[in-house]
Amino acid sequence: MTSENKHNGMIKAYVAMVDLAALALLALYPAAGLKDNPGTLVLLLVLVAVLGMRPVRIRSLKIQVAALDLFVLSALVLLDPKTAPLIALVGVIAAVFGPGRRPMSIRAAFNLGVVPLSASLAALTYVRLIGDATDDAARYAIPLVAATAVYFIVNTVLAALAVALETKKNLFSVWIGFGPWNGVSTLASMVMAIGLAVLVGSFGPLVLLIGLIISIPILAQGRLREMREQ
Repeated sequence: MTSENKHNGMIKAYVAMVDLAALALLALYPAAGLKDNPGTLVLLLVLVAVLGMRPVRIRSLKIQVAALDLFVLSALVLLDPKTAPLIALVGVIAAVFGPGRRPMSIRAAFNLGVVPLSASLAALTYVRLIGDATDDAARYAIPLVAATAVYFIVNTVLAALAVALETKKNLFSVWIGFGPWNGVSTLASMVMAIGLAVLVGSFGPLVLLIGLIISIPILAQGRLREMREQ
């Protein structure tokens, strides 16, 4: 076995471990209460399938927010927290196998594991801290911040380790190249998730339906632009 084949084998083994860990957590801690908010669940699943891996630009802050992060963090508050990994998995699957996507690759296989794994650990953190919470919004603040931190750390560290293995670079130097910016994006997603939760709590799932309707022409315009560039 050549050194290159050994190196590729290490990367594949690492990706397989991440995927198996994600599957294990999904099996050990399945979401309960999926029938409690069926309208919110269905609309959130449709939204994440359509928008999940597309960045949302916030021009005033000059940053991009991953819509997938927004929906995963929103699921912690709006639904059974253990639904968050399912939301994450649907978003990644849509991104990997959706129209116009490239054939399955090792990076796609990694994303199929790392995002649900990060969401699972975030959900477990949230459930652990929320306890027997009431509807008092202040009770949700600390658990959501902690869950967001876990989601960010697991996601970025595992991603940096994958890149470090692939490029044979130092782990910290890889992480510092994208981690802080990703942190800003994740923080913005958390704030937006809180806002979305407040709106849904006040007006119901109709808010999500309106968001889906608004997104359709925006997505169509973006798809036309991509086709012209090709």
